Amino acid sequence: MELIVKPLAAVATENISVEFLCTYLPATVVGALSDRITSGVSESIKPPYVHSFETVVLFADVSGFTALSESLAQFQNGPELLARHLNSYFEQLVR
Repeated sequence: MELIVKPLAAVATENISVEFLCTYLPATVVGALSDRITSGVSESIKPPYVHSFETVVLFADVSGFTALSESLAQFQNGPELLARHLNSYFEQLVR
């Protein structure tokens, strides 16, 4: 796999929207690139580009997940229902 790094000025002139970038890149990367473009920084970012921040990882075993996902798979909007249920579950865990 070849990594292609373009200067930010070149990306800005291609009129690539932030919404487009969000579909392919993590929000923190898009935010950093967007901040550099809007602040007028036009030099290229030479790899490795490092941005450090604190993060937390949660590993959880959701009891009954397989049965729940199989029952929701019967519905057309099953994945959305499952995501909503999981988001509600994780919301309670992180409070």
